[in-house]
Amino acid sequence: MKRGFRFWLIYALAWLPYAASYAAIFVQEGSSFGSATFDALCNVVSAALLGVGVLWFCRRLSWSFHRNSWFFAVHLVAAVLYAFLWVSAVSAIFTVLATIEKNHLTIVFLRSFALQWELFSGLMIYATLASIAYVFEVSVNLREEERRVKEMELRAARAEALQTQTELAALRAKLNPHFLFNTLHTLMTLVRDDRAEAELAIEHFSSLLRYVLRPGTDGGSQEVDSRDALFADEWRFVQDYLALERLRLGDRLIVETKIEPGVIDALLPPLTLQPLIENAIKHSVAPRAKGGKVSIAASVTADELIVEVSDDGCGATRDQVEDSSGLGLRLIAKTLSTQYNGRAQLHIETSPQQGFIARLTIPQNRHQPPNDWQGNGK
Repeated sequence: MKRGFRFWLIYALAWLPYAASYAAIFVQEGSSFGSATFDALCNVVSAALLGVGVLWFCRRLSWSFHRNSWFFAVHLVAAVLYAFLWVSAVSAIFTVLATIEKNHLTIVFLRSFALQWELFSGLMIYATLASIAYVFEVSVNLREEERRVKEMELRAARAEALQTQTELAALRAKLNPHFLFNTLHTLMTLVRDDRAEAELAIEHFSSLLRYVLRPGTDGGSQEVDSRDALFADEWRFVQDYLALERLRLGDRLIVETKIEPGVIDALLPPLTLQPLIENAIKHSVAPRAKGGKVSIAASVTADELIVEVSDDGCGATRDQVEDSSGLGLRLIAKTLSTQYNGRAQLHIETSPQQGFIARLTIPQNRHQPPNDWQGNGK
């Protein structure tokens, strides 16, 4: 604990009432006002100077609510030592003054009632100083602890706000707003021109939104970790997405699938597959008048699920990929990294005029598949 000028000023002023009480006692004993004041200052100044040592000692012997009996025994010994040092200091001061006044060595000892009072006062002064020192120390520690708690709460609040922002960004990346607007525009057109097709499209759209906005799993027959989704459920979601994209792109969108039956019970993070397909359509099919082809393949071994999404677009250089990686791909990579501790991978292969290949490799935990899954594309 650092003590500045203000502390020492208060420390000095706090001794004035004690000095005044001493002066009053000396006046009552018959001393003149001047003599009583001087004697009182001799007593109090020596006590105050020795008190600085008490404060230092208490600082070295920090307070704890779990101190053993030795803690108080040490302070009892220190209090007795303080009292005797104070008596000795006062006696030495009066000895020097008497020697100067009489011009020869005159030793002065406190005796009888004065000695008893001085020793008792010394013990009380020590107890008072030690108590004040520890109260000051505890109050400083409590303020510091309160500051740390507030700082931790502030950090927690900032982390929670950051998590909320991340979750909102992730939700936005799950379903691109442009896709939603395009789908709604297509639905409005279908409602006017082809009600039957519009009803089917609305069914796909509602199924898609229900899956995206579900609080956990989508109520399937088997429960899985809240961080995981069945490939079967992800594939149904992708089929709904592709059905809506076909309404907009028509014959320009060609989809080829090679989904092995064994992947039906595979696990992967929710909404991992759709962003890869959306990315392929956005960059390789939609910009070209003739459209393009998106190929989706999935296989599984005893240890891992492998999913590939490729297209026949114009491709890109490695630098272009790094500069333009979308939020969806970054979130997928981050999810794989944190959830699987580096054992899962998202690998992108591309070169100019050779299209893109996005490959997911995800470690597996096995469980029973649902009964109503179908692996054929719609």
